[in-house]
Amino acid sequence: MKTRSYSLMALMLFSIYIAGCSSTGTSVRSFDGKRAVKVPPGVNPIVAVRADSIAAGLFVSMKHEREAQALFEQGRRHYEVSDSMWAVLDAAKKSPVKSVSKDDSLAAVKETITGAVKLNEAAQNLQNYDRTQEQRLIIQASYNLKEAQKSLEKSVQLNPFNAQVQNYLALTYKLLAGRFPKEMSYEKSLRIWGTLARLEPGEAGHHYNLGSVFLAAGQWAEALDNFKKCEEVLQASAEFNPQRLANPALPAEASMDTTTLFLAAYYQAQAAVKLFDDKTALESLNRAKKSTNVPQNIEAVESTMKWINWDDGNIFGAVMRDSANALVNQGKLVEAAKIYEDLINRILKTQRTKDEVSWTCATIEFTSLNRKAGAVARLYEVVRNIPKDTDGAPIDTTYKTYFDAYGTMCHNLGTDTLRSDRKLAYTYFSQAAEINWKGRGKSYLSMTELTRGNPELMVANGEKAMALTGQLTPDELQSLYKLLVDGYRRLRQPEKARFYFDKVRSANE
Repeated sequence: MKTRSYSLMALMLFSIYIAGCSSTGTSVRSFDGKRAVKVPPGVNPIVAVRADSIAAGLFVSMKHEREAQALFEQGRRHYEVSDSMWAVLDAAKKSPVKSVSKDDSLAAVKETITGAVKLNEAAQNLQNYDRTQEQRLIIQASYNLKEAQKSLEKSVQLNPFNAQVQNYLALTYKLLAGRFPKEMSYEKSLRIWGTLARLEPGEAGHHYNLGSVFLAAGQWAEALDNFKKCEEVLQASAEFNPQRLANPALPAEASMDTTTLFLAAYYQAQAAVKLFDDKTALESLNRAKKSTNVPQNIEAVESTMKWINWDDGNIFGAVMRDSANALVNQGKLVEAAKIYEDLINRILKTQRTKDEVSWTCATIEFTSLNRKAGAVARLYEVVRNIPKDTDGAPIDTTYKTYFDAYGTMCHNLGTDTLRSDRKLAYTYFSQAAEINWKGRGKSYLSMTELTRGNPELMVANGEKAMALTGQLTPDELQSLYKLLVDGYRRLRQPEKARFYFDKVRSANE
């Protein structure tokens, strides 16, 4: 009972004290006791202290706010100049022209602020070095990015309650981490946008920015989760987003930020691909496609879907194929062939993709690795199992390229072995002639030449070559006519011999 009495008495005394302060216009201490709180006339001191405590987490002085805004504007200009320079550099990397043109460089730096003048002055000390346009542009872009960081950090220190400044600072940290990974990580960007997302979970942009940083940092599951949240927030707030608040008559669909909606779904797919989750990736791509009518966006979606479905959703197989193809472009053919072998024997799921990779691998082995016999054997396994029509052509015309490659390999092996082993050469020519490929007539011509010792077989092969004269050169056609004249003469068939002799004579007139 005594404790309660003392508590009531203390409260009464405190009330009398603060009431006296209010009437005299003096100050009271804040709840934490760290600063004095002015009590406006007519305001209950308890209300004043409580309001001051809340306001401390919302506002800064007007002086600090103005200084922070000026620093923000300065930092934003630095960031935008730097960003434009990096865009020029990135475009130069993708262009077959390696150097950055003078005009492009000037366009990128024309908005450079006074700090760049200091950089140019300092650059005078570097004139003894032969720096390219790219190197100078990198220096300028880096300088502006660092200056953006300084200005924005000072702005945040003065006024930590401006979300726009926080966004630009996070963007700056993200660009720094991407450009200078040894000096900066993505943690600062993630911390800022993570805080903003917790404070404003209904702002889709915070989740989108988090997703983009997680994607850049290689944290695929986190990226997928945040892009998904971005899409969900956009759809959930469509009825009362800022556009509809400004114009309530606007239909919800028309007020939707379709660009961000598309990108949120599209990047979910990209993150899912990294996680080898074909189901989520394809579902996200279907939503992305429905959310846009921009041709380039639709093309990007369809291209990605085609890539995922290359081996019936086997994303790992598609990635490994791309890796092998990249090695081929680098001239690392032995390494590429090993990956192709692994794809065929262990990784790929569908027969069609195994056939495609077998054809690619066989082509490299035959043309560049001097593994001709092995290449022909590999492609034979593909060709022999493909359904064919009565003329030996593939029923599925998409396999025509494989038939042409296999026929060419067999024919060339026949030519290669002609002087050393005519029996083997005839076997290869015969195998080439077995299937319908674009040079089949040449194989029959070679078989005609090799069967001179049997005129009956000789003219039989020659007539088959005659049925494909469109595949022969004029000189090859002349040789064929002469062979048939000789064959029919030896078979004592003068009419047919005369027929082909007339063709020889006509060609010589």
